[in-house]
Amino acid sequence: MTTETKEAPGQVTCRKCGATYTPSFFRDFYPDGNDPKIGRCESCMMAEAFAPKAPVPIDKDRLEPVCKLGSGKICCSFLIAGTGGFQCAKGSAFESAIRERREAKTMGAMGDNCQGPLEYKPNVA
Repeated sequence: MTTETKEAPGQVTCRKCGATYTPSFFRDFYPDGNDPKIGRCESCMMAEAFAPKAPVPIDKDRLEPVCKLGSGKICCSFLIAGTGGFQCAKGSAFESAIRERREAKTMGAMGDNCQGPLEYKPNVA
């Protein structure tokens, strides 16, 4: 299946925004694995790649040993409560605001206990 335009051979239509563009010949440039001829233009692809990400839910078995929930100052600064329970804000749209508050020392939880989602590998002190 191709969306090559009849008006301009070699040009295709972006499946997201509808813009006409010439696809890159590097298939691996398109991280969603789709053929660039039926893909997204570089603008749409980059906008999605650099869009702020949502916080990631945390398994309950990690809350105390890794996040240090309920441990005062050593509790992780990036542990937040969302509608679905506890979540990790590392790598999300909230991370920069949390880092600013950590620098200003305006929050009680000052831990930075792991490397973040998805492995939550503990940081070595």
